[in-house]
Amino acid sequence: MPNQSWQLKFASCDAYQHPIAAVATIVKPTAAMPGTEPMLVEAFAEDALAARCAPSHALTGDTEDSNEDLESAIPTEFLAVGWTVLFPDYEGPQSEFSVGRLEGQTTLDSIRAAEQFAPAGLDSKTPVGLNGYSGGAIAMGWTASLQKTYAPELNLVGFTLGGTPADLIGIMKNIDATSSTAAIDFFNVVFMLTVGANRANPTFLTPIFNATGVGTATSIENGCVGKTSDGGSGPTGPFSQYLTTNDYASSPGVVAEANVFDLAQPGLSPIAEMFVYQSQMDEVIPIAGVDKMVSQWCSSGSEVSYDRIPAGDHIATEVDTEPVVFAYLTARYQGVTPTLPAVTTTCN
Repeated sequence: MPNQSWQLKFASCDAYQHPIAAVATIVKPTAAMPGTEPMLVEAFAEDALAARCAPSHALTGDTEDSNEDLESAIPTEFLAVGWTVLFPDYEGPQSEFSVGRLEGQTTLDSIRAAEQFAPAGLDSKTPVGLNGYSGGAIAMGWTASLQKTYAPELNLVGFTLGGTPADLIGIMKNIDATSSTAAIDFFNVVFMLTVGANRANPTFLTPIFNATGVGTATSIENGCVGKTSDGGSGPTGPFSQYLTTNDYASSPGVVAEANVFDLAQPGLSPIAEMFVYQSQMDEVIPIAGVDKMVSQWCSSGSEVSYDRIPAGDHIATEVDTEPVVFAYLTARYQGVTPTLPAVTTTCN
């Protein structure tokens, strides 16, 4: 594409507040929209454990991450109407897939970096919208939850989240219990998600991995979208093949660490307006976890519009809802009330 762009390296923190370097890519529209130019933060569903799968690589021509290839049309639409788009490598330098606190902090610091990078023409008044689906929604949900305590100065005007992995153990149990071909096809990504969580918190699964689990985790340690490090097919279910116990939800490490990854976090809730959408028939992400997240946010005073879509699989829901996402973010940039599907409920 002919767009002017830069890649920035900036300081951030991991989930335990240790300093890290992170990367984000800014892409400018060929013609900016009139008035105050907005910025969109687009969180590709990286779903990977290797640096080569990060958005910064996809944006410069790498095709290792199939999710990013499929989602590339979304930001193209936003650039066409004059929005600057920021793509954070939100998994950090160790590719910690699903480690939400790191992902949120890295995203917030990427916005700070972009606004302080003079050639981009942005500043602290720039209205910022944020969008993410599935793996990208982990980053966006944590970004929204952490803004108040980590980066309250940012002008974040609205978030759109869909297919949100809000409950890690619920997803593991669901993928084990579901026999549909579509769900089976996602097991390798869910397994990779748990390995990403274990990368930051080794007490999560390391104590209960059996020999097969150790070998399989090693085989995907540099893989993209559920594949092995050399691009081969990833693991198939169930989880019992890889663990020393069938009751992994009761394992001490899982009990101690599981809530660290959930998006319903006591004391953390968005201060920006949110549009959350989730199919009730999603074969990968159970809606119960998303319901719990939205309920917690609403009870904490956040303004959340929630579309519990009656039907649609995990992939189709993102595609079908994209026009609503675009309209919602456009309205938030303009400071007007968004027009949402009739079944959407709004709290606060």
